[in-house]
Amino acid sequence: MIFPDLPKRHGFHSNTIQHTELAVPEPEPDLTVATKAEAWFAEHFPDQSSTAIAKPAKTPSFAEDPRGWIEFILIIVFMIGWAVFWKLQQ
Repeated sequence: MIFPDLPKRHGFHSNTIQHTELAVPEPEPDLTVATKAEAWFAEHFPDQSSTAIAKPAKTPSFAEDPRGWIEFILIIVFMIGWAVFWKLQQ
C-alpha cells in the first residue's frame, strides 16, 4: 500500500452528493460582422471612453535609455555564453 496511514474507506462510491441547482447564466448574443467593436465596448464598459484606443508601445532609442540597452545586450550575451558553456560541458 502506498499510503498505509490513510484510513480505508469502503463503500465510498455509495455516498450521495447533496447539490443545489444553479441558475443558468443567459448566453451572450452571437457577435456578427455587423457588431462593431466600439458598440460592444460601450455596452460592456459604459464608464470608460470609447475613444481610448491602445497605442503601440514605442521602443526607446539608445540615446533615450542607454543603461536599459546596455543591460539588455549584457543579458543576451550572458544567455548565449551560458548556453555555449553548457553545450561544451556535455
